Amino acid sequence: AICAIYSAIEPLRPRGPRAIVQRMNQSNTIDSKTRVQSAVAIALMSALALFGASSCGETKADDSVSMAVVQEFMGAMGQGDMETFTSLMAEDMVWHNEGDTRLPWIGTHKGKAAILSDYLPNAGANMKTLSMAPNAMFVDGDKVGIFGQFEIEMIPTGKRAKSSFAILIEVDQAARKIKSWNFYEDSFAISQAFQK
Repeated sequence: AICAIYSAIEPLRPRGPRAIVQRMNQSNTIDSKTRVQSAVAIALMSALALFGASSCGETKADDSVSMAVVQEFMGAMGQGDMETFTSLMAEDMVWHNEGDTRLPWIGTHKGKAAILSDYLPNAGANMKTLSMAPNAMFVDGDKVGIFGQFEIEMIPTGKRAKSSFAILIEVDQAARKIKSWNFYEDSFAISQAFQK
């Protein structure tokens, strides 16, 4: 349940070159530290609202199934194991990236085919992950929230950006596949790094 927190999740540390980035725009009149804090706070509140505080006392689907699927999915992503990575995606999976629409990977990508043909090629051609460090996880039945920090480099500009992140993932436990993926980051910093 949401009452359980898993810290220092070593199996979730992607070590491959591909980054997964996304998040809500913040005003450019707010300083960078405040933008990052606001982004993480909003993402955390959204995750808690979706999980539902009252769910702690309810009988939920097995948390360990969701955690195992997410760990395998992220491990495959980090190692560049596309066979495992794609096998864990539901055919109707939704990959959502909210932020500056000038960035070619931003938007909602509906369906496994769209993610593989649109999101991943655009993301891979434009950014490179330098580090990604998950440090906490919330599990509540079929929903998993992961929090941490990452640094990326934009390939077109060579600029780097650091950000805290929050990921909200929904798992189809019966099929053992990822149904949805929502990644929140400091999209202002990411957008600035992408602009020449």
